[in-house]
Amino acid sequence: MTVFGGVAVVGEDVGSLQARYLRPSVGIGLRLYTERGPEAVPVRLDLAVGYQAVRASVGIGEAF
Repeated sequence: MTVFGGVAVVGEDVGSLQARYLRPSVGIGLRLYTERGPEAVPVRLDLAVGYQAVRASVGIGEAF
């Protein structure tokens, strides 16, 4: 199980990237492995709550 959080600013240009536009998000996730050892394939289930949205994601494998 994991807990995560972050903040972000998205804008059309550099001038719109201001701290007052920061949007927080928090979430919780579950990591499962298909087996043990170097051949294990992780399965990721995440639920995040952010600015005016709730998102869920499922992933298989990790970049690192």
